[in-house]
Amino acid sequence: MALRELLQDRAAINILKMAYDRERQDKEKSYTITLQDAMKKLGLLFQPDASIRQLAAAEFIAAETVEGTTYISITNRGRAFIEVFDQLVEAYQKAAPPPAKPRIKIKYNLTDHERKLLLAATRLRNDSGQEFVPLASVVKEIFPDHDPRRKMSAAVQQVLKLEELQFMERKKQDKKALVKVTEKGYNSIKDAYEKGLMG
Repeated sequence: MALRELLQDRAAINILKMAYDRERQDKEKSYTITLQDAMKKLGLLFQPDASIRQLAAAEFIAAETVEGTTYISITNRGRAFIEVFDQLVEAYQKAAPPPAKPRIKIKYNLTDHERKLLLAATRLRNDSGQEFVPLASVVKEIFPDHDPRRKMSAAVQQVLKLEELQFMERKKQDKKALVKVTEKGYNSIKDAYEKGLMG
C-alpha cells in the first residue's frame, strides 16, 4: 500500500485519529472503538471497508468483527504514525502565511503651491489644447508679477514630488521642460478647478 493512498483516504485517517484519541482518554483499558460508532461520529453513510483494509494492511489497527460489530484498536505502529501526522499538520499550520491584511489607503494632502501648480497646468492645457505645456508658462501663470526664472528651481522640486505621486508627468523637448497633469493629478484638484470655472 502506498503512503500517498493512505494520506488521501480521509476516512482512514479520521478513523485512525479517533482510535488514537479514544485510547489516550483511558490508557489502562486500551480502549477500542466500534466501526459503527466511528461511522456515526464521522457522518459516513457507507461502511468504509476499503479504509479499514488499508489500515489493517499497514498494521496501523487491529480489527475484529464479532456478531456483526467490528471492533477497532490502534497498534503501536498506528500510534507512531498518527503522532508524526499530527506534528506535520502543526508544522504546516505554523508555516502557513498569515492572512493578508487589508491595504491601508494613504491620502496625500497637497500643499498650497502644489495645488496652484496643478491648477495652472490644467488651465494651460485646456487653453492650448496641448497635453504637455511648458513649465515656464505654468510658473508665469502662478506668478505673473515675478521673473519666472527665480521661481523655476522651486517649481521643479514641486514637479518632481508630484511626479513621484503620479500626479504629473514631465519631459524635455527642444531643451524646454514640459509638464502634464495626469488623471490622478486632475482628480485631486477637480473640485477646485471646476469651482474656479464657475466663479
